[in-house]
Amino acid sequence: MNIPRTPLVQKLILLMLVLIFGCLVLLLINGRKQIEALQTGPNIELSTNGSNSDAAIRQAFPKMRSSRSHASTNPEEAPVKAAEPVRSPAPLPTDAPAVAVQPVVIPAPSVIELPKTTAEAHGVFGRVMLLGTPPAETVIQFDPTCGAMHSNPVTTQRYVIDHDGGLANVLVYVSKGLETKQFNPPPPVVLDQKNCLYQPTVIGAMVNQTIQIKNSDPVLHNVHAMPRVSGNEEFNFAQPLQDQTDERKFGRPEIFVRIKCEVHDWMLAYVGVVNNPYFAVTDTNGLFQLPDGLPPGRYEITATHLKAGSISKTITLKRNPVRLIFTLPVNGQRTLASDRH
Repeated sequence: MNIPRTPLVQKLILLMLVLIFGCLVLLLINGRKQIEALQTGPNIELSTNGSNSDAAIRQAFPKMRSSRSHASTNPEEAPVKAAEPVRSPAPLPTDAPAVAVQPVVIPAPSVIELPKTTAEAHGVFGRVMLLGTPPAETVIQFDPTCGAMHSNPVTTQRYVIDHDGGLANVLVYVSKGLETKQFNPPPPVVLDQKNCLYQPTVIGAMVNQTIQIKNSDPVLHNVHAMPRVSGNEEFNFAQPLQDQTDERKFGRPEIFVRIKCEVHDWMLAYVGVVNNPYFAVTDTNGLFQLPDGLPPGRYEITATHLKAGSISKTITLKRNPVRLIFTLPVNGQRTLASDRH
């Protein structure tokens, strides 16, 4: 059947063609916006403890920059694999005084500086939280000389937590993804002996990085490293002079090398030796920032504590910073320390 092409019919046909063309344009614009949103999506927030941990890091993470700064590549976080189960190596022997006190709790800071933009956070950063109530610490029984250096009782530091569960002294490092890369060791790291205590208790070091061991006290100390990995040499030397500094290195990765003073048996420290420079130790709020310069790629990031154990996450690093929240349980399956710290 032929429809007569009157002026009215021609106008209707033209109007329908215009409407169809307009719909196609809108569909193309909307599809392009969706593609751009997927390519520049928001930062991923990882949590092993649900919304409580996420809220904690939003409230507590300050702007942090590592002292071992590298050239930044402005990476971006991306999809994340589920956390791997807690893993367990061989424990060390245990000996500790019997006097119980409350766990070490760091008071809440009066001012917490939050990053204003994502440009103020770099690479991989985040927080480690402790799940559960830690056991009571013990009072260190100093000898008279060392006791005179302290006006108040000093406790062990098995678990050092802040007001809302941020866990200090956790080594966070890239555990997989850099096996084929070669790196120069970072500048020397200092392990001090001050007021008859190792300070800090936990440090990180790269393979063949210089560790400067210093005696800031006017008393004799002894430094005895007891590695368990073949290729890491045991050393045992005296430091009788105040401000005496000796340098040592470890040639193989080991989490952790135990160091003690044979003169003062409560003095213990731990060195986490890794095979790349991308590591950090959490501060008193449980916060960490890996050094800048980690290139884009897929990595396993591991957080390890002497008592609470170890947990890993897999990330894909692109342009934007990656924020991680690790949650470790009290008395985790992996117990490395056997000491009074």
